[in-house]
Amino acid sequence: MFPLSVPVRTCLHTFLALGFIVLTLGFSNGCSGISSGSSKAATFAPQTTRQDHAPLSRSNDHSNSPGVRFPGHGQTPLGSILWSTDFESGGLTQWYAPNATYGCRGRVCNGGGEYDSGCPGENDTSSAPSQDFAHSGLWSDKLSVLTPSPASRCPGHRSSGARMFRWLEGRNQKYWAPSGLYYSVWVYFPHQYRLTHDPRTGRFFNLIQYKSVKTKDAGSDVMWAVDVSNRDGSGNMYARMAFARDHFAEGPHKGDDSSIPHFYQQPNTDIPVGKWVHFETYLAQSSDYAGEIKFWQDDVLVADESNVITKYPGPGGDNAWSVNAYSDGTDPNPATIYIDDAAIGTAYIP
Repeated sequence: MFPLSVPVRTCLHTFLALGFIVLTLGFSNGCSGISSGSSKAATFAPQTTRQDHAPLSRSNDHSNSPGVRFPGHGQTPLGSILWSTDFESGGLTQWYAPNATYGCRGRVCNGGGEYDSGCPGENDTSSAPSQDFAHSGLWSDKLSVLTPSPASRCPGHRSSGARMFRWLEGRNQKYWAPSGLYYSVWVYFPHQYRLTHDPRTGRFFNLIQYKSVKTKDAGSDVMWAVDVSNRDGSGNMYARMAFARDHFAEGPHKGDDSSIPHFYQQPNTDIPVGKWVHFETYLAQSSDYAGEIKFWQDDVLVADESNVITKYPGPGGDNAWSVNAYSDGTDPNPATIYIDDAAIGTAYIP
């Protein structure tokens, strides 16, 4: 259960469009950060037509070599951390810092928050402090959802999601392109999950996402994400970076066909089961194709894309980062992961 000092808002504004899921996240109604306004669909499910990008690809043939290890691994510059949480308080208040109350309209006062949809998982809880596993200390955050597929106790929902958002640091235009921020989190998968939803209408497990507010009253859309997929044959889990389609006429680069999904694949490294894994992204926000996004797994660079679009125009279109257990179907079910030692900073965070 949540500490009483941390409010949890659960809102069910989840839409299915062409097999893709998006949660609207706005600031206009009484659901403290969730808007029921319309939103375009994010595209992270497999499609019959799509563009797969090899790691570190910058050319049209996407044939560059696999990822390389981050050269500065092992040390974070003093003073570079803007926010962090290790859950050692036994609660989730650090994720909401500097405040832990919805008394002043959620995102206006809080630096982050929890947003859930669908059905909660183990112990009828979507997100809660846990001592089951910890990367450091004794505590972590347990994210657990009951996915609608295979058949479960979650009727009437297309997907379920537990999302821990952080937006305060990304609002600061000081850290927009050409500058950017590093977003780091450690994740523990207690099981190997097989995605089970019909691939014609979905099949996704979203782990990390960046959302941008379109307008005050129209909610927000996923722009970039890291999702979990299964290898052909072995079924092993692996992480890939994805650009959501259809929000812009072109993207992710100027002149690219944005009507198809763009996946940035990882051919060699799987997600381990029963072992902590480090995921880190770098984002330089831009609405005019001057942005950059990078993705590392255990300090190995998986994808690095520059001159990309990441957000809607205007100061209110800033990207919010979230770590999630968000899926339309897994086996086993519920889908449960643990997150720990999350941080945002101006330099790489080992």
